[in-house]
Amino acid sequence: MSLKAAQRERVLHLYRHGLKNLLSWAIRRDLFAQEAARLRAEFDLNKDVDNVAQAGRLLEKGEAKLKEYQHPDPYIGIGMATHLTSVPYV
Repeated sequence: MSLKAAQRERVLHLYRHGLKNLLSWAIRRDLFAQEAARLRAEFDLNKDVDNVAQAGRLLEKGEAKLKEYQHPDPYIGIGMATHLTSVPYV
């Protein structure tokens, strides 16, 4: 796999995990849609970067930002439903 293809995979992984993390922070669907659009805009700003070194630095910054904003108690998906991890099942 070439370096460029590997970076593309990292970008897709970062975007997917960013969206999943947003689900934990923005419970209301309208807030999630707004934040998802903002996240997409951030990715679109840098989609034409051809310099491999610069793309690597952007990826490292994005991964660090995702780690920084990681929700302490994330939603987990169970089948088709999404449940809070801290809510007891009664």
